Amino acid sequence: MIAQKEGSGELRTDAQPLITRFPLIGQPESVAWYSGTMSGDAPGPSTYWIDAVITVTPDVGDRLAALATQPVLTAPDVVEDLTTQLPRELMTGPDLGPALTKDGEHDFWVTAYYSPSSRQLVITALGE
Repeated sequence: MIAQKEGSGELRTDAQPLITRFPLIGQPESVAWYSGTMSGDAPGPSTYWIDAVITVTPDVGDRLAALATQPVLTAPDVVEDLTTQLPRELMTGPDLGPALTKDGEHDFWVTAYYSPSSRQLVITALGE
């Protein structure tokens, strides 16, 4: 069985849980995100997922832009309800996702994309 994202389907707009997990985002201007657990029959702890689109402040945007050095050719794999909020032009880089993990901890594995024109950060994260 292939693991799939499961969740309540509730759009969340509260920033604090994201700020706690990904402190580099600072105090975002807006957030839209979904979360849940991965389905599957494997024993052990649950794997949690987060898909988010975050509009950051200009100073945070400058830091993210410095880490996002490569154009993205395919849209990020986020839950369907979030696809309409994805920015059109995204950049990524090998240091962008790891920079977002909490104080260098790896409690979440993060893939991140950034749009300098809209100052929107897209995060797809998995963690225990």
